[in-house]
Amino acid sequence: MLKSIRCPILYDDGQFVEVQTGVEDLIRIGVDAGFFGDLSEALFARAPVSGQRYSVIDGTGEGFLLSAGVDLTRVIGSMFLTGSALRASKYRARARFGLNYVHGRWSNFIGWTYLSSEFETQQTGQLLGSFFIKARF
Repeated sequence: MLKSIRCPILYDDGQFVEVQTGVEDLIRIGVDAGFFGDLSEALFARAPVSGQRYSVIDGTGEGFLLSAGVDLTRVIGSMFLTGSALRASKYRARARFGLNYVHGRWSNFIGWTYLSSEFETQQTGQLLGSFFIKARF
C-alpha cells in the first residue's frame, strides 16, 4: 500500500514550504498574497493540484479577497513518470490568481492556475480553472 505524506508549513506573511513523499517525492516553496479585501478571520486550505487557497471555515465577516501566488517545486522522484518516454521534470512552477467571496451562508471561489510542464517532453504548460461553492445549512 502506498502512502503519501504531505507536510505543509504556512507562515503569516503568505510564504509556505511543503515536503511530500509517497507517489511523488518533492519539495515546494512559494508565496501567496491577498489584495483588495479582507477575510482575515477565515481559515484557508490549499488545493493540492492548483495550489489555490480557498475558505473552509468562514469568519464572522462578509466580503471578498483577490489572491495571487507562485511556487516552485523540485521533484526528487515520481512513480507516475519514470519511463524513458515520460520522465518527470526536475522543476515545476505554478502561478495562480483567484477570488474568494463570502456572503451569508455562501462561500464561493473561482480561480485560474498556470502549471508548467510536468514531464520533460511536454511542449507547453497547462491552464487550469478552479471553482468551489460552499453553503452552510
